Amino acid sequence: METLLHNPIAEMYGPSFLILYGGLLAIAFLVSQFLRKKEDKTALPIPKVPSQPDPYQIAYLRGGSVYAIELVCFSLLQRGYLALQGESFVISTESPSPAELNSLERTVFDRFKEARSLEAIRQDRTLKAAVKKCYRQSTKDEHLLFSEMQQKVSLIFHAIALAFFLSLAGYKVLTALINGHHNIQILSSMAFVAALYFISRLNRAPVRLTQRGSDYIQSIKMAFESVKVEAHSPERSNLAIALFGHSKLVGTPYAQYSAFFLFQDNKSLSSASVSASKRSGSSSGDSNSCGGGCGSSCSGGCGGCGGD
Repeated sequence: METLLHNPIAEMYGPSFLILYGGLLAIAFLVSQFLRKKEDKTALPIPKVPSQPDPYQIAYLRGGSVYAIELVCFSLLQRGYLALQGESFVISTESPSPAELNSLERTVFDRFKEARSLEAIRQDRTLKAAVKKCYRQSTKDEHLLFSEMQQKVSLIFHAIALAFFLSLAGYKVLTALINGHHNIQILSSMAFVAALYFISRLNRAPVRLTQRGSDYIQSIKMAFESVKVEAHSPERSNLAIALFGHSKLVGTPYAQYSAFFLFQDNKSLSSASVSASKRSGSSSGDSNSCGGGCGSSCSGGCGGCGGD
């Protein structure tokens, strides 16, 4: 107990401790910013916009594996490969030949040999792995996404920093009060601000896109700003949804399918579920969906850029 109350930190003069505490906070803030920008290759030029972007790559970039899987399911439904049966998807009795599908679409299609709900598909690890196999490495190589390791390191750092600064401030406040000192307002305020910052970093949705990746998506949006969902053009429909979200379904024959997409334009996943009333009917298309760009084997020979 004696050691806890009488040591260099406990007995440090108030202004000196505030300088030390503020200096450590400044270092932690700089490290936080460094971790955010470490893999952000902003000096690299934005990749060229492909003439035929891969919608699944874009969906993966914007919303991860789940968004890409949702888009594949919608595409298969629109093109007549799948049909809705109550709360589940089943292979349509009038399904076109699966030979028309690219490798990712075929992987998703094959998971419906038995009726499955969309929620079960969203949680399917095999499908998530298939999406990552198609797109993850190429997007990392292009510096469009932060790595998972980078995000884990950032999470651990901010958690440790939060615990450290709260503990240090709490300890100093406690020893000050025990020793009869009550001028703790400045330190308490600094600790409060530090806690707000580190908690905000922990609570924020994981940052996936680097600045280069974000600029790349924006450049594709500008190039294809007029694209819209069309009943007889699955390629354009997929691209419209991948770029601009399910709001593009409003006013189309597929408006009832907007609930398929949990991904929101604020880059977070909502907890909304797909209601049975919105899961009725299906439409078919007459062409295969495949992207263009940087060379993904998952785009059925059309060449996709790949994403994470």
